[in-house]
Amino acid sequence: MPVEVHLRRSKTPITPDEWRAAIEATPNARLKTDDWTAVARTTVATVVTLPHNPLDLDVFFPDENRWLGVFRGTQLRSGQLKISARHTVMAEPAVRAVLRALTKRLGATVETDSGTPYNLKTGLPRGL
Repeated sequence: MPVEVHLRRSKTPITPDEWRAAIEATPNARLKTDDWTAVARTTVATVVTLPHNPLDLDVFFPDENRWLGVFRGTQLRSGQLKISARHTVMAEPAVRAVLRALTKRLGATVETDSGTPYNLKTGLPRGL
């Protein structure tokens, strides 16, 4: 099940250029350059290709020695980034490390749709 999280900064809006620069400066993070591929499981497996968004993010998973698309559908609205990922991905140490580094670089916080802060040590909203 996808979860949407927001990177928010209280004083000034996050710009696309800042987001790109933060990703470029963060180890194990890169902007996604290829399209998303998914397998739809019906009676016959069907491969579906979805175009990537220029703000989407790949994360390097050192244990698997590969880059994986993690955040898709990235949107920048009113100076905050809205990103979508699966709950299981948010629990991955590599993803949490990248998010910690990005929030530090941007001076931002990670929150749920309802504004609950995300605990980047556990990958869950605080209080869970």
